[in-house]
Amino acid sequence: MELRLEHLVKDFSGTKAVNDVSITIQDGKLTGLLGPSGCGKSSILYLLDGLVPHMYEGELTGRVLLEGEDITSVPPRDRCDRIGFVMQNPESQFCTFTVEEELAFGMENLGVAPEAMKGKIEEALAFVGMSGYEKTDLNNLSGGQKLQTNTVQYQCSDEMFVINLTLEKG
Repeated sequence: MELRLEHLVKDFSGTKAVNDVSITIQDGKLTGLLGPSGCGKSSILYLLDGLVPHMYEGELTGRVLLEGEDITSVPPRDRCDRIGFVMQNPESQFCTFTVEEELAFGMENLGVAPEAMKGKIEEALAFVGMSGYEKTDLNNLSGGQKLQTNTVQYQCSDEMFVINLTLEKG
């Protein structure tokens, strides 16, 4: 799977937040966006996720391609089965009360069969060393465990790019 930005320019009221950015992100590879505060890292992530141009106003040129398909004008709700977004504050994304409910929530919205969910949840939690945390209240997790819970919820989907803002320093 491949996610590609081609000559993206994002202008917010005369300020270019992103200026002619092209990048290719390959499935299974760790890709980092590094730079000082205000250089456009978050704007690029919002472009990948679809928040730009659908939630933030301004002029946008260029294209976002997923597996060769131009998804620039596809709204976030129609990308959520293929692109996941983990924000800096994991609590801002929680929709339920326990780890298991949180991991199941996304799969339920994507129409995953209930009998398939249990195995996917167990596998995802084992991957991050959180086996046995299924019934744990999200409020009782450490900050790192909350981030892990948000990140592995996307592992429950078969084909997904995960965009992670948690490594960014403010």
